[in-house]
Amino acid sequence: MPKIFTHYDNLKVSRDAPQEVIEAAFRSLEQKYAPSKFQGSREVAERMLLIRRAYEVLSDPELRQEHDAWIRREERTLAEAEAHHAAGQARNLSQSQPTEIKRAMPRRNNNSPLRLFKRNFAEHWHYYAMALGLGYVVLANFTGVMPSWTDTPAYSQQPLQAFKQQPAPVIHYQRPVSTPYGYPWPKEADYLAGSTQLNQSGLSSVTVDNTLSANDYHVKLVYLDAPQAYPVRDMYIPAHAMFKVERINAGHYDLRYRNLDTGELVRSDPLTLYETYVDSTRTFQNLKVTLYSVAHGNMQTHPIREKEF
Repeated sequence: MPKIFTHYDNLKVSRDAPQEVIEAAFRSLEQKYAPSKFQGSREVAERMLLIRRAYEVLSDPELRQEHDAWIRREERTLAEAEAHHAAGQARNLSQSQPTEIKRAMPRRNNNSPLRLFKRNFAEHWHYYAMALGLGYVVLANFTGVMPSWTDTPAYSQQPLQAFKQQPAPVIHYQRPVSTPYGYPWPKEADYLAGSTQLNQSGLSSVTVDNTLSANDYHVKLVYLDAPQAYPVRDMYIPAHAMFKVERINAGHYDLRYRNLDTGELVRSDPLTLYETYVDSTRTFQNLKVTLYSVAHGNMQTHPIREKEF
């Protein structure tokens, strides 16, 4: 099952750690990442914010209990998503692989008339050849006709024609008339009917901008921190539209999308969403990603295969 990143991970303690262990872990990390050792390091400053927030939660029995309940909910949601994904893969495999049917073969009869004739012919073939030649001579004497062996050439006199190899058939992409869930495509930018929305307990967001494109897109937000990446949001964004994906948990993601007009499949560079606490205030990220090329942009796209989508 995918691992949930928690306050216990930030303090590097187990979930059943007693209070004195949590206290000791916090003091050790506080010394390790002391600001005096890493002056001007933004990464270390953000790490210390996470460590302090983790200590605030785990040192408070009530807050720790709420955090444990959140972990159980997230693990249950991820387990259901993983089971759903595994079931879909098993269903696709069973549909694509033919079922092998083994039939019991009847026991061979070594004394059948056909086998006896074959064995006898193999041992006495020269007698059969002599009888056949004698019969041919007798037939020729009765009919008065002795056909010539040269009447018909051994091989056709027609010139051989070079074999013309047919080109492989070209598979043309056809735009799907309905979504993978069997519903019509939405009339405007929206989540696909029948899809499941996961990782919804965060505050970060990603705005997908398609306003300058003339193509419609099927877009997935894919979670990368699990042993096997899986989509957490599935949406449709038509040409000249924009869609905001909200309430996303912290973690690493990418966008994978299909151009519904051409069939082209690509993915974005990884996206990192952080959530931090500063003076008991929860801060989060709002990212914006465009589905069209932007001059001097810092986001690259990469072709993917169908099974990666």
